[in-house]
Amino acid sequence: MQGCTTGNLNLEAASGALTNFKVFNNVFSILTNYGMSTGSAGIRILNNTFTSTGPSSNAVPVEYIESTSTVENNIISNVTNTLAFVSGSHGNSVNYNSYYNWNGNNGWTANGTNYGTLAGWESASTASCPGGCDLVHNSIASNPNLNSSLVPISGSPVIAAGTNLTSLGISLLNSGAPQSFVDLFLRNRLRTTTCHGIMGYGAYQTGASRASGQPNPPTALTAAVQ
Repeated sequence: MQGCTTGNLNLEAASGALTNFKVFNNVFSILTNYGMSTGSAGIRILNNTFTSTGPSSNAVPVEYIESTSTVENNIISNVTNTLAFVSGSHGNSVNYNSYYNWNGNNGWTANGTNYGTLAGWESASTASCPGGCDLVHNSIASNPNLNSSLVPISGSPVIAAGTNLTSLGISLLNSGAPQSFVDLFLRNRLRTTTCHGIMGYGAYQTGASRASGQPNPPTALTAAVQ
């Protein structure tokens, strides 16, 4: 999803509130306003890549985050503001995300206050997330090293750095090949991000790991022409 729009994805129910809504494995690029406007509690935003042209782009990847939402394994780079929560938003799980190149003190917004560093955001966000959002030993604030197609290159800090989300029971998040459709699962420019539950940040597959219980590959093999 890209282009000069007022917003890429506005989540709004025809009546009442959205429930059990999941947005994962999407690439939101060249944002010029908000990437997603949620406005309902319990939204799950997982393994997406949000980028724009830089801190002066006016881009806000996710805004109006309501209570009990989950924001994990996302890459957010070259934006003005990273995440914006509605006042009073609480009980959220926001962790294992990668942030890079935001607009100074406008990095994160909660209860009308902006925070400019990941450490400052963690210590000030205990009302939004139990124990604080984006714990510094889980989330990172460094260059994700994406190529021109927004895929992490070799040596990127986001490779295999995410948390295992298979416990959420989202079968398509752990699928072996992209499957495109629109319903409660919104997917665009899809790539699987996991191999047997081993996950990196963002929308693209960034590596694999041997599944538990599988044998090691053979070594020291030789071949003879018959």
